[in-house]
Amino acid sequence: MIQGALNPTDVVQQAGRGTIYISAAKAYFMATGLIIYVVLPRLLTVEQFGLYSVVVGVTSVINAVVMNGTVLTVSRFVAQDVTRAGAVRNRALQLQMLIGGGIALVYYGAAPWLASALRDARLTTYFQLMALITLTYAFYAVFMGTLNGRRQFLRQAFLDSMYSTFKVTFVVGLAWLSHAVMGALVGWLIAGLVALAISIVLVGRTASAGRVQARELLQFQSWLLIYTLVINLLQKVDLLLVKALSSPDPIIASEQAGYYNAVMTIANVVFQSVVAITSVAFPFVAQAASGANRDAIKQYMTQTTRFSLMVMACLATLFVGNAGGLLALIYRPEYLAGTDALRIAPFGMLMFGWFSVLCSLISGSGHPRVAVWLAAVTCVADALLNALFIPVWGLVGAAAATLIGMSVGVALGAAYVHWQFEAHIGWMSLLRIAAVAVIVLVASQLIQATGVLMLLKLSIQALVFVGLLVAVKEIGAVELRAMKRLWPTRT
Repeated sequence: MIQGALNPTDVVQQAGRGTIYISAAKAYFMATGLIIYVVLPRLLTVEQFGLYSVVVGVTSVINAVVMNGTVLTVSRFVAQDVTRAGAVRNRALQLQMLIGGGIALVYYGAAPWLASALRDARLTTYFQLMALITLTYAFYAVFMGTLNGRRQFLRQAFLDSMYSTFKVTFVVGLAWLSHAVMGALVGWLIAGLVALAISIVLVGRTASAGRVQARELLQFQSWLLIYTLVINLLQKVDLLLVKALSSPDPIIASEQAGYYNAVMTIANVVFQSVVAITSVAFPFVAQAASGANRDAIKQYMTQTTRFSLMVMACLATLFVGNAGGLLALIYRPEYLAGTDALRIAPFGMLMFGWFSVLCSLISGSGHPRVAVWLAAVTCVADALLNALFIPVWGLVGAAAATLIGMSVGVALGAAYVHWQFEAHIGWMSLLRIAAVAVIVLVASQLIQATGVLMLLKLSIQALVFVGLLVAVKEIGAVELRAMKRLWPTRT
């Protein structure tokens, strides 16, 4: 029997409200992250911003391994039986001394080698400092996963928002005081420590009912750690190869990395827009898998993927159609060097987001090993394409290579999900979403806008995109009824 099983109406309400809560938190996270990447180029030189981007890029990969792998593992085991939440949390904290501490120690020791591989010895000290952030994330993830598994999405969103607030405050504040890369990185470390303290208080003490074997958690988490490492390398490999291959001069290469990171800061909003959706869907898929409910798994996978694609297609279309205007609005004039890359990168991130959703749901269904192999194949393809394209076409080559590489991953992931669970979006849905995107993209070229008018144009285009989805019945009665269920009715 599935512990804490929900009827269909409760599922819709919890999933819908959870998506709203966590989407709001992720939107706030993206907004504060955008503030960081808008302000730092004004406090640091282009070269310094490039160094910061590379350090954060590498550290984000490692932190994501610790964070996402742990969150999903804890969430899965808590969701399967909420009465064991305390036992799962306690055992996971013990494991993090080994796993998180070990990864942080390896990162610290590998710092000189990483700096050498990226052809810039200055990176060594920065990487060593970041190992402390990795250790902090290891324990923070346990508490975040406990909230997710309990389906306490409002608390999870609050914790996420607090972390975002501390990060933007300390990173920008210390960068402003020091005008140095080190100041910004120390600010990130302080934000993580404060968020960890709040998470401990927010989760509180829970009775440790039942027993959880370390082997249970480790067997599942080990594959998730590998998967998360590969999937985040996949997200950052283009930036790292821009730094390594765009120029033999470390200063010029750092500048190119700075320009490319400005592009990807905007493009990554496409991927980040669906993180909340998959975060909410994961415990429901895990619960359905524990009860061998294939129909529920199929439904969750199909609807999650379809809705995610609509959201990402809308954002990608807006960003591609207004590439130059967005860079001019957010960054200093020299960052317009990334305009052509931004005309491609958002669709690359759409494919990455689609692929990430598929792999996350595959992992939640109890097949993390499959997700690892899919991510590994995609990462190799993406790295090879970037290595070929960047020396020839620079930033545009990196964006194009990412788009093609991610498309390979989507094809493989979608084929597996269809074969294993008979879950798929449907060709007609794909065609309708694509047609709406083309119409909005073409119309965008007919109207030019800058500054504040650019924001108005983006808002109107988003409304038109949604309106067209309703007009072609991609958003229909089923979706509207689901929205009504988000709010309790009077009886």
